[in-house]
Amino acid sequence: MECRINRSRPKKEINFMKTRKSTSFFFFEVEGPHSIHWVEQGEKQLMLSSTVICCYGPKQAINASAEEQRFPMFRTGSQPVTRILVTHDTTILPDVDLIVSMKDGKIDEMGSYNELLDKKGSFASFVEEHSTQKTTEESEVENEILSISRLNSRDSAKSELGDQLLLNAEKCADDEVEEKYRLTDDERMEIGGVRRFIYLNYVKKMGISLFVGSAIGFIAFVSFEAGGNIWLSKWSSDAAKNATSNSSQTIWRLSIYGTFGLAQVITTILGNFFLVLGVARASERYHRFMLDSVLKSPMSFFDTTPVGRIINRFTTDMEILDNQLYYQLEGWLNCIFSAVASFVIIGMNVPIFLACLLPLGLLYYLVLKLHLNTFRQIRRLETTGHSPIYSLFMEAIQGVSSISAYGVKKDFIQAFEEKLDRCFVCTFNNNVCNRWLNFCLNSIGSFVVFVTTALAIQNRETLSPAVVGLIISYSLSVTDALKWFVRRNSELENKSISIERIEEYCNLKPEAPWDLCNQKLTNDWPQNGIIRFEDYSTRYRENLDLVLKEINLSIEASEKASSLFNTAFCVGIIGRTGAGKSSITLSLFRIIEPVSGTISIDDIDITKIGLHNLRTKLTIIPQDPVLFTGTLRINLDPNNEYSDDQIWESLEKSYLKTFVSNLSQGLEYDIEEGGANLSAGQRQLVCLARALLKNSKILVLDEATASVDMETDSLIQNTIRTAFADRTVITIAHRLNTVLDYDKIVVLENGNIIEVGNPSNLLENQNSRFYLMNKEAGLI
Repeated sequence: MECRINRSRPKKEINFMKTRKSTSFFFFEVEGPHSIHWVEQGEKQLMLSSTVICCYGPKQAINASAEEQRFPMFRTGSQPVTRILVTHDTTILPDVDLIVSMKDGKIDEMGSYNELLDKKGSFASFVEEHSTQKTTEESEVENEILSISRLNSRDSAKSELGDQLLLNAEKCADDEVEEKYRLTDDERMEIGGVRRFIYLNYVKKMGISLFVGSAIGFIAFVSFEAGGNIWLSKWSSDAAKNATSNSSQTIWRLSIYGTFGLAQVITTILGNFFLVLGVARASERYHRFMLDSVLKSPMSFFDTTPVGRIINRFTTDMEILDNQLYYQLEGWLNCIFSAVASFVIIGMNVPIFLACLLPLGLLYYLVLKLHLNTFRQIRRLETTGHSPIYSLFMEAIQGVSSISAYGVKKDFIQAFEEKLDRCFVCTFNNNVCNRWLNFCLNSIGSFVVFVTTALAIQNRETLSPAVVGLIISYSLSVTDALKWFVRRNSELENKSISIERIEEYCNLKPEAPWDLCNQKLTNDWPQNGIIRFEDYSTRYRENLDLVLKEINLSIEASEKASSLFNTAFCVGIIGRTGAGKSSITLSLFRIIEPVSGTISIDDIDITKIGLHNLRTKLTIIPQDPVLFTGTLRINLDPNNEYSDDQIWESLEKSYLKTFVSNLSQGLEYDIEEGGANLSAGQRQLVCLARALLKNSKILVLDEATASVDMETDSLIQNTIRTAFADRTVITIAHRLNTVLDYDKIVVLENGNIIEVGNPSNLLENQNSRFYLMNKEAGLI
């Protein structure tokens, strides 16, 4: 919470926390929820000068080498502070003043550490059970700094990206951060007029036949309107010459005039009908194309684009296409054809007026051009200004509990009002531009009426009173038509900016093809689960450094070293922050594409496989479990492919059967958004049950047990080894003790593989990195 932080404090604290390398980023504001993903959880807790600090798993994001210097900040300090720690880590309990042991939602025991041990109750049993299993949350050299408020399964990509930003921070000066290390991109804003192909594309989306039909309808309407007025003028002239007229002639003239009126009604209905159909079709197509384009965009797009910008396109811009653009098009077509009809009628009766048409048109064009140059850019600023408002709103909704807990409601309201003010500044200038345009057009219109009237008076001897009246009437209508044409043209280009912005999102760079017609895969592919990396290098974005560098790695079940038969072939991947662990898994799923080299599964290059076929054949259990609003059954089996018996079997293997059986709704239990009504451990077990149902040949666990206790972790590891027999399991390890009995260990550092081998063989070499990490963790 930037507004509650003393800006003179962080550098002193960060120096204490041994993270000075990240200070060059500390005071940079980043739009959207991505702005806090690369700040350490411990850093945030220390930055706030609160008298009460509540920490959930406070050491989960702190590495072993730094913990001895960092964690005392939670226990000591210059100010009296109450610290409430929620943890299943027993190693920090001797240093706390009061322990509250919970069981089944109730307080089971309460007292100091020694008092509870002397009671030899459930707490003492819990400590004794875990005393021989030191968690690597305090000992692993790795520091998973980016997982504080992940939104979805793409957060592993954000983690590696954030790590890279921090590791490259030393390359940047304190007051200037290089452009290539920016976490989010600025929202693009066009300069100059809306390009003509934007209008052409919109007409194509409408359907050329509908647009032409609508234009013909408006042309016919204006023609019949002009014909009716000319007929009425001729009727008036004849009546003035002939004092008497019979009733049959009057009925005939009235019938003709009525026919013109009826024709106007029919043609305006047809013109508007075709226009409504065209506008509705264009809106539907643009929405479908934009949604398809966004959903098929690579993860780098979502990592660098705040949610507010995407929402802005699908709300504000689409609302203009749905509801406002029709009125602008209808008015524009009406005005342009009415102006042409007016010029024709006046020119036929007062030819000299045509000589004034060119300078008059030039004058209106200059006013239009001057107005548009300012008006369109103000409109672009206004539409762009909506995105930060949406982003802040999303952040407030997602972090409402934190906002209340930290007492920063007023600060968020103030920030919201500031963003609104920036947007309303554009709205105010927009209105000022319109008032200026209205003044100029009214002044020009009055001058045109004056000139037309003067010319009519000068030719009074050759013109009848009815014709003079018609000319003056049309001089009024032509100025009115020109005024509205300029305004409609201006408004049309103004609204067309939304088409321009939607076109941008309709043409986003997509991921690789979802399906490839020339691929030939058997239904049971992959059969062996053999994975090979050959000189593989990749990066998250074009302007970032490589996160994996010429990786050569072979994962084959034939290397299995476990003495247990009928168990999975397990590979553990470990390394420091930013080493590239999550990048390995993202590369397997082609979330990020190779810069060079290949990855093959069962001797098939995965870049030659459609993304759908590849990703449906692999299974991942992410660090942050993803659940969707709906029933538990839908979250386990979204495609309704499995029977109830299979679902219950997977729940039993994932140790959720008892919990689900005790629910009154069972499998129809409603899951709230993000699984908010389940604990972190339960959400992770639901993801495990989903993976058990799918039973893929290759399973990837991206620190999937980081949020569960040691006992549950042990049960999950046992389930994975047995339930995924004859499968390949790749684990991004958060706890070193969970991979000690794996078949193969891969140690990464700075995107390079520095060690590969069986755990026992690596531990025999006292100079190996794996040995040193385990020694530092106290596991050997």
